[in-house]
Amino acid sequence: MQRIKGLDKTVSGLVPVPEAISSYAFTGFALKPLVKEIHLKDLKSMKVGYLRGWKFYELNIPNDTFAIVADRPEQLFALLKLGRIDIALFSRWSGFYWAKQVKLIVHAANPPFETIEMYMYLNIKNKELAPKLARSLKSMKRDGTYDRIHAETLQRNAGS
Repeated sequence: MQRIKGLDKTVSGLVPVPEAISSYAFTGFALKPLVKEIHLKDLKSMKVGYLRGWKFYELNIPNDTFAIVADRPEQLFALLKLGRIDIALFSRWSGFYWAKQVKLIVHAANPPFETIEMYMYLNIKNKELAPKLARSLKSMKRDGTYDRIHAETLQRNAGS
């Protein structure tokens, strides 16, 4: 549901909903606290893992980085738990959630590599719904519904 802006330029048959659904703080997770700020260029000296299809990481990690591509979040964090990778690349809040699912305490890199607004895309056969969805999202953001749902969901999933 949440994809980077411009995906419709590289994947045919998609229509973007022109209102951001959320933002992702793309970051790395390690078993031990990261003592220094890390940047994408620093990843080439580490063993990293990320999810198949995550274009941000596919396009931005250095070419000569040792990387394992996982198919599912729980597989990615299991690789970290087993020591097969040094850092799991994911989004901040979802990363804490999935680490918890595999009973793993992780430390997030701070600041994140980048924070990017994420969008919904529809199949082109449903393109008439895109402006309606955008208006509904804007309305939910204006009246506070979006923030309330977002806060409740983060609190429940982060285990706070």
